Amino acid sequence: QEQIMQILHAIGEIPLKDCYVVIKAVAKKKIKFFAPYKEKFIVNGQKNLGCSDKEIVEWWQAIESFSEYGFNLSHSVAYCYTACRCLYLKAHYPLEFYASTLRCESLSEKIKQYKSEAEQHGVPVYPVTLNKSQDKFDIVDDQIYLGFNNIKGIGKAVAKRIAEEQPYAGFQDFLERFGTEKDVVKPLIALRVFNDADPVTLYKYYEFYKDKAKKRQDRKKRFAKTVQDQLEKLKGLLGSKLEKYAEFEDCYF
Repeated sequence: QEQIMQILHAIGEIPLKDCYVVIKAVAKKKIKFFAPYKEKFIVNGQKNLGCSDKEIVEWWQAIESFSEYGFNLSHSVAYCYTACRCLYLKAHYPLEFYASTLRCESLSEKIKQYKSEAEQHGVPVYPVTLNKSQDKFDIVDDQIYLGFNNIKGIGKAVAKRIAEEQPYAGFQDFLERFGTEKDVVKPLIALRVFNDADPVTLYKYYEFYKDKAKKRQDRKKRFAKTVQDQLEKLKGLLGSKLEKYAEFEDCYF
């Protein structure tokens, strides 16, 4: 873009403030905004360069074609610098390069593309594994594993909680320690994350376990409520005596 400004100013005698308008229009591919300067550029260009009408028109066409894909020098340098560093890492540290690239991507199509490319370069990406996968793509035992967050329906907070509770002894241990959230357990079963049994058997056991767990929870709630009700009755019956008993209890306990 800086070179376009210099050409417009030196050859076409277009003021620099107008040259800046032109390159901005070029950058946004808005040809109609810099087309008005064409005649001035051609007239002054022929005079300053001593060239034919055809040659100076070719100069202008080159400027117009720049609008298809062009940007300023600092932008080019920044992209080149980043590209060179990425290429070095990709060549010498492929495991870390692909793991970090996958961690930074959220679009499923892009993830598939990077995963395929990694495998072509001898860096396999393993599926979600119960005691190795983390919340995101990560390197475990010198291998890349998909993260729990990559499973549809499992959010970042839940994925992190699953990883924090590792290791799990098996399916039942997972249910006891993590819980019975259907949106989490069902996709994990479908993806064969648990090796205890086939998916159908595991899901039947999950339904059975969830039913029993709910009944246990209901019993605990009923017991807690009964205890609370009894305490309230005792408070009503004993009144001030209960307070004295509390003071007496504090002395010994």
